[in-house]
Amino acid sequence: MLMYLVQAADKYQLTELKNRCFYKLCCRIKESNVGKIAVLAYLNNAEEDVVEEIGIFVQSHWENLKNRKGFTQCVIAKPHAFFKIKSSMTDFKAEDCATDTGSESVSDSELSS
Repeated sequence: MLMYLVQAADKYQLTELKNRCFYKLCCRIKESNVGKIAVLAYLNNAEEDVVEEIGIFVQSHWENLKNRKGFTQCVIAKPHAFFKIKSSMTDFKAEDCATDTGSESVSDSELSS
């Protein structure tokens, strides 16, 4: 629900609502949804502190995330969403995201706005 609200708030330039939604999403971030949130932040012009929060989470959970199918699908589908995150990670390797293990799936409609 919050993800759809972010998209609508961005579309209609309701910046305060969008920021509140991103704040709530960042409070609920976990390994199973961080890829989707990162793509949402990229596609809907999230503020820098949101991108930084996502980056901190990704960096601290990298060993698990790089083997999660849903996360790697997000990285492969929208690599630009992860550029700022990647620049803060010294051990990030593109081949780490080439694996196709894990149990979650992401559809194109979930990644686009």
